[in-house]
Amino acid sequence: MPKRMAWLDRDRAIQTAPVVALFCTFFLLPPEVSISLAGVWLPAYRIALLIGLVFAFVRLAKAGGQYFSVPDALIAIVAVWILTSFSLIYGFGDGILRGGATVLDIIGSYLLARLCIRDFSDFRYFLMLVLPGLALGGGIMALESLSGNLLLRPTAAAIFGNVAAYSGGDATGQIVLREEVRLGLLRAYGAFSHPILGGLILGIFLPLFYFSGIRGWPWFAGTGAALAAVFSLSSAALLGLVIGLGAIGMDFVKRRIVPQLSWWTMLFMLGLLLFSLHMASKNGLVAVLSRLTLVPHTASYRLLIWEHGSKTVREHPWFGIGYQQWDRLAWMGESVDAHFLLLAMRHGLIVPILIIAAALYAMLRLGVFVPRLKPIDARQVLGVNIALAILLVAGQTVAFFGASNLVFMSLIGFAASLASVAGRPAYATTPIAPKGSRPLAMRRGQAHLPPARSHRSAG
Repeated sequence: MPKRMAWLDRDRAIQTAPVVALFCTFFLLPPEVSISLAGVWLPAYRIALLIGLVFAFVRLAKAGGQYFSVPDALIAIVAVWILTSFSLIYGFGDGILRGGATVLDIIGSYLLARLCIRDFSDFRYFLMLVLPGLALGGGIMALESLSGNLLLRPTAAAIFGNVAAYSGGDATGQIVLREEVRLGLLRAYGAFSHPILGGLILGIFLPLFYFSGIRGWPWFAGTGAALAAVFSLSSAALLGLVIGLGAIGMDFVKRRIVPQLSWWTMLFMLGLLLFSLHMASKNGLVAVLSRLTLVPHTASYRLLIWEHGSKTVREHPWFGIGYQQWDRLAWMGESVDAHFLLLAMRHGLIVPILIIAAALYAMLRLGVFVPRLKPIDARQVLGVNIALAILLVAGQTVAFFGASNLVFMSLIGFAASLASVAGRPAYATTPIAPKGSRPLAMRRGQAHLPPARSHRSAG
C-alpha cells in the first residue's frame, strides 16, 4: 500500500461508506437531481439514504448490533407520533403517505448514522472520507459568491428540471432561485436548498474537524472548507461560525491560561449569561437571536412568526395542524423560519420536545464520560457537542428542510453512537501501536488516524 494511503482501513471505509455517500449528496447534488416514483419525490439524498440503509442493515446482521439507547427510543416515538398526527388530520392512508417521507428523512438518517458509526475511530474515518465532498461543496459556494453567478443549481435545473414549490403539502409551482447580493458578494447556494442551510451545514464541520484529532493537510482542508460557510452571507450561518470559533477560544483559555477551569463551569457561566439575556430582554432569548441578522427587518418578522406560530401550537398542542394554513397577519408568508416551532405546529409539541431531548441526552452523556476517554476522543466529543449546539441554537430562527434536516438528525445519531460506546464498561479506543512502529501522527504531511480495530471488537 502506498505511504500516502497508510491510514486507510478497508473495514472502516466499508463500514462508514453509506453515511459518507449520503453526506456527499448534500455537498454535491442539488435538489434538482431527483426522480419521481409513483408520485413520490426522490431527491438524490433520499435515494442514497434508502440504499445506504439496506447496506447498513445487511452489515449489521453480519457484524452484530449497536447497543439500544435512550435516544433510539425517543426518535422511534417521534416517528410513530408523526404518522399518528398526520393520520388523524388526513385519514390513515393519506396520512401515512404524507408522513412517510418525513419519517424516512428523520428516522432514516438517524438510523444510518447509528449503524455506520460504531466508535470514535469510525467517526474520524467518516470525516476523512467525506472531506473531498466537503471541500468541493465549500469550493463551489466560494466560487459562486466571488464570481457573482449561481453555477451548480441552474445547471442541474437545465438538465433535470426545476424543483417544485409546495404549499399546504402540495406542489403549487416551481422554485425560483433568488440572486441576492450582501456586503458586495452574491449569496451562494452551492448544492444546497437555501444559502442559510448551506452555510449551517458547512459551518458545523469547523468544530468537527478542529477537535477531531486529525492532523496534517486534512485538518487544514476540513477547517478551511467549513469556513466557506461565510459565502452564504446568512446571519444564522455566521452565528454558527461565531459559536464554533467562540468554543475554540474557550478551549484555548482552558488549555493554555486557566487549566483548572472545567467545561462544566464554563457551560454553567454561559447558561447563566443566556438566562440573564432572556430575562432582561423584552421578548426573551429568541428576540435577542433574531436581532443578530444582516437584514434588520427580518428580526421583527421572525418575532411575528413566533408570536402567531406559538398561538397555533397553544390551540393544537397534541397533534398540530399538519400542512394546513396557520393563523397569521394577511401580509405574512406561509413559511415558518423556526425548526422546532414548525415541528410543533405540524405534529404537536411532543415531536420537537423528544428530538431536543434525544440530542441533549446524548450530549450530556458524552460530557459525563469525557473523564474516562483518551484525550483524542475527549476532544472529539467536544467537536460533536459544539456542532449539535450550533444546530440547536440555529433551529430557533431557521427551519431545517431537505438535506439540512438529515444532517441534523445524523448528528444526533453520531452523538448517540459515541455516547453508547463511551458508556460501555470495557470501553477502550485507539489501541497501542505495535512495538517499534511509528505513529501516523509523526509522519510528515499525513493525517493522524489511529490503527484500526476489527468490527468485532468495536461493535
